[in-house]
Amino acid sequence: MGPVGGTIIGRLIGMKVPYQPQDVVPIANIGSLPLVVAVNKDLPVSNIKELVALAKSKPGSLSYGTSGAGTPGHLVFEYFKKIADLDIVHIPYKGDSPLTSDLIGGQVPIGILTGPAAKAQLSNPKLKFLAVSSAQRYPQMDKVPTLVESGYPDLSIEIWNLLIAPAKTDPAILASLNTSMNAVLKEQETVSRLEAQGYLPPVSMSLEQAREFVEADRKKWETIVKTTGVTIGQ
Repeated sequence: MGPVGGTIIGRLIGMKVPYQPQDVVPIANIGSLPLVVAVNKDLPVSNIKELVALAKSKPGSLSYGTSGAGTPGHLVFEYFKKIADLDIVHIPYKGDSPLTSDLIGGQVPIGILTGPAAKAQLSNPKLKFLAVSSAQRYPQMDKVPTLVESGYPDLSIEIWNLLIAPAKTDPAILASLNTSMNAVLKEQETVSRLEAQGYLPPVSMSLEQAREFVEADRKKWETIVKTTGVTIGQ
């Protein structure tokens, strides 16, 4: 398995990774997750536009939490800050659970959660959900607009997990694995299980489409890292 953090982001922000991009090839996208911009109920905003306006009126006074420094949530919100020209302080947590607890308690007003973590709190009256980062609305939270819908076309970003293999793997084996995985991803049982875990609907890809998908995403993350200047330890 190759998550986006280990496959692309880690190397870009200076982490030591066990392999280089050219050492592996993608076979299939096992599942993708959106990020969700959530706020405590007492923050006087109900959408991204109002959040931007509030942050601009109080530069440096707001803070946002993520599941950790160098995570996709950290990078995406820093990129959002650059695009919107905002001054909001980052507070890194050690995972979604402590972040969610402090977000509910009001210790941190803004949180960038993974889809499953946000979905678990959907009925919590102490939280409001402003936007999701996926290209399309998150089926489990379909009333929440995307960041693209909210006016940020460059913020269509998903966290994915790929089935990968060594680059020197026999092409026939790669083709067989790709065919098998795509068949599994089309099964209703698989779709239902992924949905229950908070994943976006699975998308079948050929080997070439998987390669193009990863290459396009690599360029996107390179732009984000270059623009934000985030490195490991920040």
